[in-house]
Amino acid sequence: MNVPKLRFKEFTDEWTFTTLKDVAIKVNRVESNNSPIMMISAEKGFILQSQKYSKDMTGDSLKKYITLYKNELAYNHGASKLRPYGSVFMLLEDKARIPFVYHCFKITNGYNKFFSYYLNRYSFGRLLKPLISSTARMDGLLN
Repeated sequence: MNVPKLRFKEFTDEWTFTTLKDVAIKVNRVESNNSPIMMISAEKGFILQSQKYSKDMTGDSLKKYITLYKNELAYNHGASKLRPYGSVFMLLEDKARIPFVYHCFKITNGYNKFFSYYLNRYSFGRLLKPLISSTARMDGLLN
């Protein structure tokens, strides 16, 4: 039987192998609304875009921004010193519009907070290292 030696007493079933695509649904909704315009900071998670820039940087691309709802997640594939394989954060606000270059998703079993923490761990980055590379310009964007 495939069970761990140490586990919570509520869990009695065997462990099963699951991929992220089995428990996640892609979010790509585009809505015209007055939700705040946010972006991901590797250090702080979701922040208002106005905190980073002194002016509105959306321009015509705002019509392509994705509307994310509370507890949905976004992956920013930009590398940083803190998170060399990008950042995944869960939206804590009710709703926000975020750049369309982020990969947005929600977890079907409701463990969004767990995935937000797990996907930002250094140990997860080590698993990604052999699978991804940076662009030829070495601009910090991962492929």
